[in-house]
Amino acid sequence: MLQNQIQEVTLFASQHDHVEKRLYIAGVVFSSLLAILGVVCFFVTTQLPETSSTWGMSSLVLGTAFLLTAVFCFFWKSKRLVYTPTGSMISARSMYFDPSFEERLTEAVSRGQLCPDPVWKSSVSGSVRLDVLMSEDGSFGAIQLFRYISYTYKPLTSIVYLSGDQVIYAKDFVNQL
Repeated sequence: MLQNQIQEVTLFASQHDHVEKRLYIAGVVFSSLLAILGVVCFFVTTQLPETSSTWGMSSLVLGTAFLLTAVFCFFWKSKRLVYTPTGSMISARSMYFDPSFEERLTEAVSRGQLCPDPVWKSSVSGSVRLDVLMSEDGSFGAIQLFRYISYTYKPLTSIVYLSGDQVIYAKDFVNQL
C-alpha cells in the first residue's frame, strides 16, 4: 500500500500549503519588450523598399525570433515558485547519481539528513535521481529520491519536507555537487 502511495505523488507535481506559483513581473516585462521588438521588426520590414530584400528578410527573421522568444518566456518563464511565509523564491533542481549511491541516498533522504560529504558524486545522468526544492532564504526545503526502472523514474522515497538545520545541510549538499 505504501509503495502505491509513493508512486502517485512526486515532488515537482505535488502541492504544499505554503508553496504557490506567483507571477514573475520581471519575466512578464522582458516578454513584453521582446514582443514589442518583434512588432517593430515587422513594421520595419513593411517600410523597406523592395530593392533591399536582404534587410527585409533579416528584419522578418529577427522579428519572428523575437516574437517566438516572447511567447516562450511569457507562457513558460513568467511564473515562479514562492515560499509564502517568507516570500522567498524556490528553486527546483534534479541531481543524478550512480546506482552505487542508491542505498546510502535512500537512507539519508528518508531521515531528511543530506550532509555534505566528499564521497557523493553527482553526474549528468544516472539511474538514481534526487529532486530538490529549496527556498533562497533556507527556510523551506523538500527532497525525493527516484530510481530509473522500465524507461521511467519511479519514486524510491516519499516526499520529505525539511526545516531548520536540515535545509542548511541539504543546501550545502546541493552546492557541494
